[in-house]
Order: sequence, then C-alpha cells, then structure tokens
Amino acid sequence: MDIKKIVEGLGEKRDELFKMAIKCKSAEELLAVAIEQDVALDKAGATELFEAMTLTICKLSDDELDDVAGGYYVNKLIKAE
Repeated sequence: MDIKKIVEGLGEKRDELFKMAIKCKSAEELLAVAIEQDVALDKAGATELFEAMTLTICKLSDDELDDVAGGYYVNKLIKAE
C-alpha cells in the first residue's frame, strides 16, 4: 500500500492522530489510537504507517535529534495549530 494514500485516507483528524501516534510503541497501539479517534485505518495501514514513522525517526540528523530531544519539534507542531 502507498503511504501517501494511507495518510490522505486519514481525513481531517490526520494531524491529531499523528500527535498521538508519536507516543505509540507498536502498530497495534497506533491502530487502537486510530479506532479511539474514529479514524479509518486498518491493521495493514497501521503497520505501514508505524514503520514509516519509525524509519523517519531513525534517520534524523544530529541537529534534528537535538530539536526533538529539546522539545522544539513537538512545540512547533502544537503552535502550528
């Protein structure tokens, strides 16, 4: 499945789901959050989305890691609302 299609299929609650998904430690947790938030996401989609998020986090540069560790990135997301 194409990750872009999965993200597009999340609908209006996409940003809210991503904020909560950051805390998930597994695809199953991500799926539970999606169900809780009434977001259309199946097990395969949750697995692919979780893996994509994990890969993205693992590939952060040192500067990006410093930003995340210092809370800059999360604060930037919250302020963007």
